[in-house]
Formats: sequence, C-alpha cells, structure tokens
Amino acid sequence: MKNKRSDPVSDNQPILHDLTVSWLHDFKSQREKSTIEMYERVVRILEKSPVGSLKMSDLDRHSLQQLINENAAHPRTCQKIMLTYKQVIKYAISMHILPVYALYDLCEGISVPRYRPVERLPLSQEEKDAIRSARSKLDPRELSYLMILMGCGLRREEAIALTPSDISIARRTIRVNKAVGFYKGSPYSKGTKNGIERSVPMPPDTLSALQAYLPLIKGNHLFTDSEGGMLTVGTYRTLWNGITRKIYKEMPPGAEHKLTAHRFRHNYCTLLCYQIPTISVRKVASLLGDSEAMVMNVYNHILEEKEDLESVINVIAAEM
Repeated sequence: MKNKRSDPVSDNQPILHDLTVSWLHDFKSQREKSTIEMYERVVRILEKSPVGSLKMSDLDRHSLQQLINENAAHPRTCQKIMLTYKQVIKYAISMHILPVYALYDLCEGISVPRYRPVERLPLSQEEKDAIRSARSKLDPRELSYLMILMGCGLRREEAIALTPSDISIARRTIRVNKAVGFYKGSPYSKGTKNGIERSVPMPPDTLSALQAYLPLIKGNHLFTDSEGGMLTVGTYRTLWNGITRKIYKEMPPGAEHKLTAHRFRHNYCTLLCYQIPTISVRKVASLLGDSEAMVMNVYNHILEEKEDLESVINVIAAEM
C-alpha cells in the first residue's frame, strides 16, 4: 500500500505476521485465555500464508482477499481473520506505520464466505428414548454428568467446574458460580459467562444420580481425571464419548448421531420456554444464567407458538 496522501508514516515497515504478534502481546495478553488462543490461531495462519510475510506498506485489498480465499472452506475462521486483521490495521495506524485512511483502503469491499451457525435443535423423541434406555448402562460418574446437563441445563464448562460443595442434597439445588476454560488443552478456572451466578433446582432424577455418585468422589471436583485432577480436553472427550457411545447403541440403525453437551442445554431451555407464562421470561433467564434479551432472541419462535391471538381478541371483545 503506497502512501499517496500527506499522512506521515514510519519508514520502519514490519511484516504483517510480526506486527500481529506485537499487537497480540501489547493489547490482548490480559484477555481470557480462550480469546488469546483464538488470536493465536490467526497468527499461525499468517505464519503459513505468503500474505503474512508482506510488509505493511505492501498490503492492499487483494492481500486480505487472498488470505480469506485461502481459508474459504472455513467461514468461521474467515470471520476471525477479518476481526484480527482490522484490529492490526488500526494498531498500525496508531503506531504511524500506516496512514489514517488505511483501514478503509485495505478492508472495504472484501468478500467473506457466509458463516451459518449450527442449527439449535432440542432432543428428538428418538434421542430421548435412546437416552432413557442407556441410563441404566452408564456408570455413576457418566450418569451424574448427563443428568446435570439434561435436568439443570448447565453449560459444559460450568458442569466440569462443579465441586461437591456446590451440590446441596438438602435444598435440591446446584450452585453455579464458576466455569472451566481450556488453553492448549489444559484446564483453568474462570468466572461464569457474563459473570452471572445462580442456584439451579435439581429434578428428582438428577438428585437421585448425584446422591449415588457423591460418596464415590475422591478429588476436589465433581468430575476429575484418573488422578483426581481437573478434566483436560482429552479426558473430557473420553468422558463424553463414553456417554454418547452407550446412547448411540440404543438408537435405530442409520440414525444421526448429533449429541453435544449444548444440545442438552438447548433442550432444557426449550422445555422451560414452553412453560411460559407459568414461569416468567425473567425466571427462565435466571435459571440459564443468561439475559432476558438472549432468551427472547433465541427462543422467540417458541414464544410465538404459544401465542393464542383468537383468545386474546375474544377477551377484548367481551370487555367492549
């Protein structure tokens, strides 16, 4: 990119990859580790791409489009590249490496593949039947984890972070005040999403599973590896694969296998929404550890299904 205007820029021109590393160190080193890991993945992409070795003054729109095209098979990755690239360009402008108009000149009009999030689906009847059949085949640890997801709607990272003291058999509640994150496969403790802490009631099946499991726990967490430590990405996958393998065996031949921890949370959310107005949107949000706006946005189609316009009109007519 040539400086055709009067903006003073530095003669010291680093390459894109190196400047991205500097930006990450200077401005993102205090962010949550999972966020840092996301940016580090973009750095590795730049390291392998010819675009990453270009001097900042040699960048043009074609450079960014080339980078996007190289990763077009992964739309979500392209979104992250765009996010990172724009921030690095702003960083370069603030350092007087690029002129002030560089953000527009380098980033405007780039074609990015559309990212379509995985459709949120509650559990199908086929899956519910398979889960019900498989429950007797799960060991106490597997059953407890599954029933926490299914009966309480916890996020995966919240369930993994639970300690025995978070379970109150007397009050029949689970305290959710922390979560687990993973950085390069290793776990670390962090706060809950949005900093929201809550107490979630346990239905009878979840309570029963935990009553049987709690006396067997030897580590400081509810779910641990073989040595009593926090689950890593690898040991968590072992736990989850053990659960789903037993469930899939109970499903008809040819059935799709799409069970994730978040599917159980989504199923819980969906069932709660069907209980509105017996419970309020505010209460649903409280149980989920989310905002009312999120509940309305994500589950509005369910709320609309429950609307009975004819009955409302009849009530209005009766009052006229």
